[in-house]
Amino acid sequence: LDVGKEADLLIVDLAALLPYGKSTTRADDLSTEDILALCIYRGNPQATLETYVRGVCVYRAQGCPEPQ
Repeated sequence: LDVGKEADLLIVDLAALLPYGKSTTRADDLSTEDILALCIYRGNPQATLETYVRGVCVYRAQGCPEPQ
């Protein structure tokens, strides 16, 4: 990301996308393609932590801490 550029971002809870709540898989063990496939095929509203439009937070899940 570059300073001065606009971006739309979705921040997800990767653990919420893992099948059957598996906690043994680490994000470091997943390829970019694996993470993208999880978002496409297992994405759900409960996994969404934050949504940013043009760099402004328009949604923050309850209990999600404020960014520092």
